Amino acid sequence: MAQLEPTQEDIAAGARLSVILQPDHETLNVSTPTYDETYQLPFVYSQDGVFTGVTRPAHAVTTPTKEVQCIGFGYTNALPVYSIYYPGSVHLPDTPNGKIVARVISAKQYKVMKFAALPAGRLLYEATETARGDHGPVCESIANGRKHYAVADFGDGSVKSLPIDISYSYFSSDRLEFRTETFPISSHLTKPKRFSDDLRSALSEKGIEPENPNFYFGQHFDLAWTFYHFFEDGSYSDTPGDTDQNRGSYTSLRIYEYP
Repeated sequence: MAQLEPTQEDIAAGARLSVILQPDHETLNVSTPTYDETYQLPFVYSQDGVFTGVTRPAHAVTTPTKEVQCIGFGYTNALPVYSIYYPGSVHLPDTPNGKIVARVISAKQYKVMKFAALPAGRLLYEATETARGDHGPVCESIANGRKHYAVADFGDGSVKSLPIDISYSYFSSDRLEFRTETFPISSHLTKPKRFSDDLRSALSEKGIEPENPNFYFGQHFDLAWTFYHFFEDGSYSDTPGDTDQNRGSYTSLRIYEYP
């Protein structure tokens, strides 16, 4: 049974997020029958109670081009807005280096936009800065070909839940490593509290309400990556291709098996 209105504590405990939407056909000026839709949000970025849930960039665009053939969505519990990001835009000639095209749009076009927390998968492994858990369950899960996701607490009020691309179990050194799925993303989706505060301030200065159905904001945002490479010693790298330099540290890391 899904729990509605999840919290950061739910995310930290391994809950998996989804968003439930019901389009407002009057606002959209369309005549199709009323329906609900839902997206899984496998990438979750949370800080100080504010979170964004992000889909994989696997959604078709109305008019695909060579550079932009699919998009991704992001949803936040802080404001009635949602985001669209365009991974292919990093290859466009008019996209500055280190930038990505994204849009922030009023969620007024939805009668309903609510979040659900799905039950956590089986907890396989937990590590902290100073202690490592039993390798047995995660090694068995890897050997059985199961898929995993990581929940990391960074000790600064932020928690991230990310799907694992590759889980490594090294026979010779009794070592585990975990590397997340990787693609380009708009940085505002990875910093939910800062994004919420900045957007509220910008809209207030312009006298715009985010509930305004005509609210639309598109620009080049700073480029970020969903990449994380987690090590057992309490460290991680978030730079693709550079896992041995500029490492950060986490407070705790939990590895779950998808149901």
